[in-house]
Amino acid sequence: MTNEFQPERPGEPTNLVWNGSSLLTAFDGRGLVSWNQETGEIEQIDLPDRIVRSDLIEVTEEGTQLAFVSSETEIEIFDLSEGYSQPGNYHHVAIYLGNVSSVAYSPDGKLLASGGSDGAINFWDPKTGDPVGQPLLGHNSVILNLAFSPDGAKLASGSCREFHEAGNCAVGEVIIWD
Repeated sequence: MTNEFQPERPGEPTNLVWNGSSLLTAFDGRGLVSWNQETGEIEQIDLPDRIVRSDLIEVTEEGTQLAFVSSETEIEIFDLSEGYSQPGNYHHVAIYLGNVSSVAYSPDGKLLASGGSDGAINFWDPKTGDPVGQPLLGHNSVILNLAFSPDGAKLASGSCREFHEAGNCAVGEVIIWD
């Protein structure tokens, strides 16, 4: 069976994140749409006065928090315990000297990792926005991807080690951190 919907959002769908039985879709910096696969209900999610870098959104596995990049240098977190239509309190989590390029929640939702154009990986307490521990340093260029292992004990990070003259990645690298 195939389901299809066309939300009332202009632009390209730039990120898809499953949240339980709902598919959260980001549209080209113009907000988010939640599509419940069980009921067919579609909710438009307007993030107040925020420009979402819509390819960088992440939801905790239990669906209680939504992290998104609100500018090139900031991450914000919304408390979704009251549902999507009325996002609860939000707070800034990180301000970078370089651009934020990736975000990932640990499986238990108690840690948020972020990667930047400086090649560093930082960790944050999503409830308080406070930094946790020291940054991981090992990449020489922008962090492209982050993923926690299912048990949360490891973090994988992807970057580009060498570039073609045109600026495209010639040699990629993945580091698995314990």
